[in-house]
Amino acid sequence: MKKIIVTGGSGFFGAKLSQVLTISGYDVLAIGRKKFSTLNSIRKEQLKNANYFDCDLSTVSLEKIIKYAKWDSEEIYSLFHVAWGGKTGLSDLNSDEQFKNLKISTDLFKSAENIGITKYIFTGTMEEFFAEEYLNLDHNKNTVYNRHVIYALAKLWTRRQLEIIGSKSKTDLIFITNSHVIGPGDDKDSFLQVSLSKMIQNEEINMSSGVQLFDVIDVEDCAKTYLAILEQGKRLEHYMAGSGNPKMLKEYIYEMQTLFPAYKKLFIDENKKADVVLDEKYFDTSNVVNDTGFEPTISFVESIKKLAEYISEENITY
Repeated sequence: MKKIIVTGGSGFFGAKLSQVLTISGYDVLAIGRKKFSTLNSIRKEQLKNANYFDCDLSTVSLEKIIKYAKWDSEEIYSLFHVAWGGKTGLSDLNSDEQFKNLKISTDLFKSAENIGITKYIFTGTMEEFFAEEYLNLDHNKNTVYNRHVIYALAKLWTRRQLEIIGSKSKTDLIFITNSHVIGPGDDKDSFLQVSLSKMIQNEEINMSSGVQLFDVIDVEDCAKTYLAILEQGKRLEHYMAGSGNPKMLKEYIYEMQTLFPAYKKLFIDENKKADVVLDEKYFDTSNVVNDTGFEPTISFVESIKKLAEYISEENITY
């Protein structure tokens, strides 16, 4: 049985990825910052067939973790680096924490290389696309703002560092960039999730024009994309884990609204804040399809129904 390490194992996506890998026959060591006993019931269920180890990756080496888990390092096939943190959240604008993420990511790669791990798969974010566009702006003339920019720039910086060191390594480095991932158990205050909660609670939604392109993928489909890339992805390739069908942000909101026919408190273009508008090229998933044959099967409406049920059952508000 091939052994896989997943960092960020206590998180929304890391726990789901660990579950998909164990169901597919892999032996998984999930590393998370939280004690297992403190995880919600969904994540405990997802991690029940994995080995779970809680630690801070900035203070504990990969070698020590493997020794503690009593794994033979020669049997470890791949490391998925999903973990990424801030002081209070991913987008808390804390630069020191983002520097720490860069160091953790590169140190993990070097350790994986020294140990002889075959593959190192790095998780990127769609927010990096916005950050790339921000770098090209004249800030004397543009006033667009995105709260994720510090986080996304750190991701970009880490990606570039890994490209340099990975190009000369025997360990196969693969990049996967997530579009917006949704599903039950998510605890982030993302725009779609907050909007869905407001529809359920019949509260007002005030948003900008919503014309920017956006992409959403169900957490199950996202994890299965990772599985397909693990098994058939190519060295040094950059893959997009997305639906393959990006739409304007307001179109997703309209689709959500169809689930609540009585909801009439949506106000578009009332919030005048602008944001960068991305080109469709950023959301291209053709190399995933070409290299692995995998395509997502869960529709946005199906995902939203599951998420709405979770929000209602847990009485989540923002």
